[in-house]
Amino acid sequence: MKTQSQNDLMGKFGLVAWACVAAIGLAGCGGGGGGSTAAPGSTTGGSATTESVVTSGGSTSNNNTSSGGSGSGTSGTTQPTAPAPPVVVTDAVDMAASWVPTASNIIATFDTDTDKAANWTFYPGSEFPGANGGLAEITNGVAGTKAVSLQYDLGCGTPTYGLANTSCGRYVSASLRLPQTIEVGVNDQPTISLDLRNLQGVARPSLRVVDGSGQTLQFPIPLRTLEQASGTAWRSVQIPVGRSSVFWEGTNDGIFRGPLKSVSVLSGDLPMSYPAGSLDIDNVALLKSPDNTFELKSNVPLSNIAFPPTYVGRVGVTIQSYTLAALDKLKAAGITMVRKDLHWDGVEKDGVFSFARYDALTAALTQRDMSVLWILNYGHPDHGGAAPLTSADQSAFAEFARRAALQYKNQKVVGYEIWNEPNKEKRWPSPDPVAFANLLDKAARAIHLAVPTAKVASGGIADLDTTYLLRMLNTGKLTGVDAVGVHPYRKTAPETYAADATPLQNLVNSKGTAAVLWDTEWGYSSFEDIDAAVYGNGRDPRALRRQGILVLRKVLTQIALNSPVSVLYNLLDDGSSPTDREHNFGLLTASGADKPAMVGLRNLYGAQNGRVLKGFIPDVPPGLHVLRWDGASDRAFALWSDTNASKITVQLPATIRTVTRWDGTTVQPTVTSTGRHVVMREADGPLFVTMAK
Repeated sequence: MKTQSQNDLMGKFGLVAWACVAAIGLAGCGGGGGGSTAAPGSTTGGSATTESVVTSGGSTSNNNTSSGGSGSGTSGTTQPTAPAPPVVVTDAVDMAASWVPTASNIIATFDTDTDKAANWTFYPGSEFPGANGGLAEITNGVAGTKAVSLQYDLGCGTPTYGLANTSCGRYVSASLRLPQTIEVGVNDQPTISLDLRNLQGVARPSLRVVDGSGQTLQFPIPLRTLEQASGTAWRSVQIPVGRSSVFWEGTNDGIFRGPLKSVSVLSGDLPMSYPAGSLDIDNVALLKSPDNTFELKSNVPLSNIAFPPTYVGRVGVTIQSYTLAALDKLKAAGITMVRKDLHWDGVEKDGVFSFARYDALTAALTQRDMSVLWILNYGHPDHGGAAPLTSADQSAFAEFARRAALQYKNQKVVGYEIWNEPNKEKRWPSPDPVAFANLLDKAARAIHLAVPTAKVASGGIADLDTTYLLRMLNTGKLTGVDAVGVHPYRKTAPETYAADATPLQNLVNSKGTAAVLWDTEWGYSSFEDIDAAVYGNGRDPRALRRQGILVLRKVLTQIALNSPVSVLYNLLDDGSSPTDREHNFGLLTASGADKPAMVGLRNLYGAQNGRVLKGFIPDVPPGLHVLRWDGASDRAFALWSDTNASKITVQLPATIRTVTRWDGTTVQPTVTSTGRHVVMREADGPLFVTMAK
């Protein structure tokens, strides 16, 4: 017999879901179910609240006051001139939920004597000895109910961040063997739904399930997302469990076969030693499908983050070679920043400094009101060769940095990046984080003495090498640096960077520096970065289209994460080979022709230009992301999915004006008796939607 709380939760996951999916216009559904839980930063009490919105020019909002972004400029701002103060009116905010999960089988809510934390088993990952932890019941779960806390110590009691120590264990887990197995229908797409929270913002959770054959399947859990990058608040996640690449025992083929016998939540496999923490778990359920229905409404609660009015000036592109026409294309796409090598051996000769070889570029940028992020690199034959290691050679590099700051102090310079990928043998022979930190310290001091307002970033670290970064930070030489450069390349979805950003920022700040993260280089090649078996070689139209989608999602990801600096790689293809990764990163071909990536960036700029960035919608189904811009009489949205495991049906209001795909094609919504909708799939790429306020 179900308890009242179980019946209440079943109602949440089941009856409302079926009713609202079947008839979106039902009273109380609000197009996605009842309830009035406020998003972070919103005001509760009643069905609506108010925010300030722009009716003509400028940007004002309740928790979204515009900000230039920490570390995003130097002498000569990189942000557009602030608009005139706007005329504002109050605007009612719709507090009703925009979506509900599909119907489910409840596994655990932790709120009754028969459904409690004590039913779960703690396991310290004994095959990798050293981990400590336990399970505890907590009373501050979702909506103030009970939940279970999985406590972990994978750092041998370390009070701070340290190098990885495998003797401290690899993971801990909380497991529940179901008292009664749950059958899975032949047409079901079994999906585990649960709410998670990690107050320390560093846990790497994963899920294990055991199927009817006794097979264990394991899946990563994307706890930190664009909408909850810190992971410190409760977050609903949905993990399709029908197939996994990590499995063992039973049928041992990675294919889930019902019924469901047990569920485990793990925390572990951290890239370094962290202080002890906890992973809180609530509302575990088995869904019939990962598919969801979401109602896009004109005015729902937004993120409580202060966003700048525009991303223009924050997003840039690395240029190795360029043409004036290519710079014009960048400007037309809203990309007003370039990142460029400033070669030491091309500036200093026999102790004399000349920057003449860069005059043409700086003149072209000035003419177009564009800014530059200079990379001060690499070695000099008169000062140590490939890398300056001695005190004298590093002082010589610092003088080069000082001269560069003085040379460009009256131009639009985003900052000076000291070296490039110093953790790579190609860039710094026998990479040495201590030697590099010494160089960085001297260069930063020299630049700031010459131009106190200049921004200095450490050379972008390739592949998020946390061991190198930690050793560099441990020198204590980064206290005078404004930003830590990272190059978070990956072949996975760009949105996965949300899981890396908070732990990296926490690591940097834990070492006594206020430096912020700058993404100074990251792109997607149309060869090797995507599956050639599916998309063909780097010049195949399918590969070019896929590259365009990933590049655009990378930009949208960094906008949602409020990154002060985000630089794409690369402006032009480096060559013409369809099977050379380095030849296929460009937004433009080697001859300067548009690739789909450039088309997508131009369409994004057109979709939001003239409007004010307000932030993202937090109340979205797992896998969906929505950014909003406000104009004088309308609103524009960018919507995209990051998962190919599900589809999301987006219900559109009657006030809809345009629906356009990222490549510029018009989308005709499907019309039914309950209204209009479009279906979002990851492979289709972002949509741009405008509607009246």
